[in-house]
Amino acid sequence: MPLSPIPAPGDPAEDRYDGLPASWSASAKETYVQISEENPGLDAASLSTLYEACSLFALADAMAETVAADGFMVPGSQGQPTAHPLLGEIRLCRVQAMAALKALGIAQNQSAASKAGAALAAKRHHGRTPGVRAAK
Repeated sequence: MPLSPIPAPGDPAEDRYDGLPASWSASAKETYVQISEENPGLDAASLSTLYEACSLFALADAMAETVAADGFMVPGSQGQPTAHPLLGEIRLCRVQAMAALKALGIAQNQSAASKAGAALAAKRHHGRTPGVRAAK
């Protein structure tokens, strides 16, 4: 999936983000918009999963800004240099967000076997194929 540039503030293309939380980072908003545009048939449950994944990306981006301001190493309880405690949380948020996208079968660089496995697991546990609306 080729990425398009993120619109600058005030750019008319920023209207694409209407309805998305203002607290989300630009990359989280763009991820939501691009995936939802490329997969117009996503059902409500899949859109909810996509929303939560993008919320996790936004949270990770906010924590990354804090780490950038504080530095990767911070003083520990005894004054010793230690890795910033948010580093693990950032990684965890990104891993969980990617897991959610993979469960939908829309993660980048996902192998065919992984997509098929995600579809079978969703059908087995939820009675539906991920990202596909039930026929009416």
